[in-house]
Amino acid sequence: MKSAELLRLYEHGRRDFRGENLRGQNFKGKDLSGVDFSGADIRSANFTHANLRGANLSNVKAGLQRRWVAGQLTLITIIAGIVGYVQGTATYEIGVLISGNRIDSPAAIVGLIVILVCCFIIGCQGFTLEALGNIAVTFAISFFGVGFFAGSISAAVSVPVVVVLVSSVFIAGTVFAASATSAVGAIFTALIASFASAISGGVTYLSIIVILLLSVYVNRRIYKKDLKFENLRIVSFAFATLGGTTFSGADLTDATFAHARLKSTNFANSRQRPTILTHVRWHHSQRIDRARLGTSNLQDPRVRTLLTTLDGIDQDLTNADLRSVNLAGAKLQRITLTGANLNGATLQGAELYEATLTEAQCVGTDFNGAQLTGACLEAWNIDNTTQLDGAICEYVYLLNNQQERRPSSGMFEQGEFTKLFEEVLDTIDLIFRNGLDWKAFVAAFDKVRVENGDTELGIQSIENKGDGVMVVKLQASPDADKDKIHQAMMTEYDIALKAIEEKYRTELNAKDTEISIYRQQSADLMEIAKLQASRPINVEARAEAMAEKDTNTTNINAQTIGVANTGSGNVSDFTQSINTPEAKQTLAEAAAEIQALLKQLEETAPAESMSEKMALATTAIAQIETNPTLKQRAVAALAAGGMKAFEKTIDHPVAAFVVGAIEEWKKGE
Repeated sequence: MKSAELLRLYEHGRRDFRGENLRGQNFKGKDLSGVDFSGADIRSANFTHANLRGANLSNVKAGLQRRWVAGQLTLITIIAGIVGYVQGTATYEIGVLISGNRIDSPAAIVGLIVILVCCFIIGCQGFTLEALGNIAVTFAISFFGVGFFAGSISAAVSVPVVVVLVSSVFIAGTVFAASATSAVGAIFTALIASFASAISGGVTYLSIIVILLLSVYVNRRIYKKDLKFENLRIVSFAFATLGGTTFSGADLTDATFAHARLKSTNFANSRQRPTILTHVRWHHSQRIDRARLGTSNLQDPRVRTLLTTLDGIDQDLTNADLRSVNLAGAKLQRITLTGANLNGATLQGAELYEATLTEAQCVGTDFNGAQLTGACLEAWNIDNTTQLDGAICEYVYLLNNQQERRPSSGMFEQGEFTKLFEEVLDTIDLIFRNGLDWKAFVAAFDKVRVENGDTELGIQSIENKGDGVMVVKLQASPDADKDKIHQAMMTEYDIALKAIEEKYRTELNAKDTEISIYRQQSADLMEIAKLQASRPINVEARAEAMAEKDTNTTNINAQTIGVANTGSGNVSDFTQSINTPEAKQTLAEAAAEIQALLKQLEETAPAESMSEKMALATTAIAQIETNPTLKQRAVAALAAGGMKAFEKTIDHPVAAFVVGAIEEWKKGE
């Protein structure tokens, strides 16, 4: 069917073009959204910039028409023959210089060594940037070293040798048969050289054998998907897709290529616009590794395999780029997606049992119907566009190695899983696995808060998870770039921590073990997790409790740094507890003594900045803890009057920290 006829029928409402012969037809820039081309022959068809949203392209035959295949082979044969001739001529010249007992003979020998060294580098390191850099260094040494002392002829020989070497491997990587063609041209030259001189002929034959063997090796590595030759594969398949089916710059959102044959198909971006591959279905597509994939995430062999098989059981896709992929219904049990980018992906109905989603980016990700039971969701990044409502989940873990189970026992009731993560939408979790140095943290927090002045940023809670794991939750506005803030905080913390460690190394000449002890002591003295394990910091909390007394209602609207449960049951009980004479006296005495201690400490170390206030609280807590009498009196006062009253009675900016520590002592007793 001709493209003009198909477009006319499409305009009149027809969408079903299954099994049609569309070889070589031009649909450039046309609107074909929702079209059904399943089973059609679209070899060498042009869909550049076409709108194919929701198109059914399953079981299509894409790629090259036969005449294009023949044309490519002819072109490659011609190029390979020329390369082989130049290769043979260059090595012949080297042989002539070696056999002529001239001053240039050492330079010619070096030129031969350059060939062998370059072959060795490519064989070991592939066509990576490191390998190409080493080849360039080898060439530079031969050019500026030997060329300077032995004459310009060596440079004239080295240049074509390196060029021919790279060209020969490129041709071999494109089509295997080309290496044989290249060899034929080189052997023909070698035969002529052998009549001129045994040495020149021998050198030519040697170079031919070495480069031919290298070509065979490179070809095998490419087809075995060796990552060291991935760059060469991309270049060679760009050549192989000339004349093939092209979707360059097309919009393929929600299209399906299930069971399609895609060898020599072009999905690369065009100069004017990118190719849109959002939620494309690739299940069981064939030869996609032989297509030109441009800069899409399909370049990653792990991603290609996952999308074509939908089987990621026990696979490791750490830091994989899975943006906007279609993994609906995929089997992903125990898959590792640590640091993976899943933004905009659809995982509807996917089986994610015991999957690891640590630090995964899941903004706009669709988990509707996904099985998330037993998954680890440590520090994953979600927002209000992440669809969790339909997720099926019995329990999850908030830390790696199956730590911090939620719920702690039993299973989630309907809707509880989604509710658990509602607060995550406005918080940023910072996880520190080797303790928390509060000085480094405060320095990092102050710097990040200044750099993000347009974003409301505060500390919500600091929790001690045991084994040195500390979790700090930052409160952020809904429109904040949480990923950016998270990365900035961790980076600045590391910088500040190194600066502090360097300072103590210089002043105390401390070893690494001593620095570790210092940091642990700092965290212990600060009691950072115990102080704020269940209470927000700098967050305006509103607690409204109603108590009936006669016909009047008592309202408490508290704006505090952390409102804790007094355990008294209701507001009336709480009010009565602090109104008894015994409670008032105990509360006043303990508060007065602690307040005096804080003022005394302030005289020697004024506390104005946040870090100074935290240092003051740390010192005060340490002194109270070493004074058993004062510690017991403080615990009794807290038990009698409650946290809110005790904190208010002390009347000091760091009272919340001190009272938090006393609350932990009370729990311990």
